[in-house]
Amino acid sequence: MKKLILTLITILFVNLSFSQWTTKNYVDDFGEETENQYKTMITKGSFSNSATQNSNLLCKFVEDLTKHNLLIYVFEYESNLANSIETTYELVRIKAPDSKIYDFKNVIFFKKGFLYFEDENYEDLMEVLEQKGEHILIFDRSGKYSQSSYKTKFTIK
Repeated sequence: MKKLILTLITILFVNLSFSQWTTKNYVDDFGEETENQYKTMITKGSFSNSATQNSNLLCKFVEDLTKHNLLIYVFEYESNLANSIETTYELVRIKAPDSKIYDFKNVIFFKKGFLYFEDENYEDLMEVLEQKGEHILIFDRSGKYSQSSYKTKFTIK
């Protein structure tokens, strides 16, 4: 019984710790907070490629409130940035709580391991992410020598 209660508490803690926006301030060269802010959120999911199937994925969303863009850092095995030898342009799809599927074309997947949303893609994605409830985000990385598929599911409260 104690194990069951501990397991339920752990699941509740993990669900409350992840998938929620937190607002933070940038710091200057001296480590002091500036007035410029960003929002961040961490989600979990899975990824597959020729070497692995359904392995752990961690995504760190960072919305720059000054520059009006969103980066999603993609961590394979929850610790390694999804580096590549090339930058690609990908289709990112999200199923929102309203059950609609939204497509974002030509999203830059930088070779350093992050997706970059700007301009219209940024504005449209942030509008979708304002919806309360469960979201499912999927995308691929299609390079010359490899292909990877990513999926993260999260709930906005």
